[in-house]
Amino acid sequence: MRVTVLLLFLLIVLGLSSCGYTQIISEAPDAEIYADGYYLGRGTASITRTGFPERTHLEARRNGQVIGNASIRRSFRLITAIGGLYTYGLGFILFWKYPREVIIPVPYRWDESRPPSIWELPPGSVR
Repeated sequence: MRVTVLLLFLLIVLGLSSCGYTQIISEAPDAEIYADGYYLGRGTASITRTGFPERTHLEARRNGQVIGNASIRRSFRLITAIGGLYTYGLGFILFWKYPREVIIPVPYRWDESRPPSIWELPPGSVR
């Protein structure tokens, strides 16, 4: 009985504390990052990695305009299955995980007020 309680306690502690955070990085370092409409930070941000199965919409904004977006969702992992077995099904709901790192792609755009230099153009493009 003590061994089962100890294993259950360790599983919960390891399952929840080892999760850490998902690092969110925008390709534009000056962009503001939003998750489901909530401001997280500028350039890089983080959110809790483990939790309920859900989908989150990420946006990179500059001057109030959306310049890039991504959508992530928590997925079923091995710790989810193990946690579900040892917690009488509770782990099947609580131990889903986001990826460790997410990059929000931002399409290449330059400032329209000045012409781009040859070094700022995408490879293979001609002036």
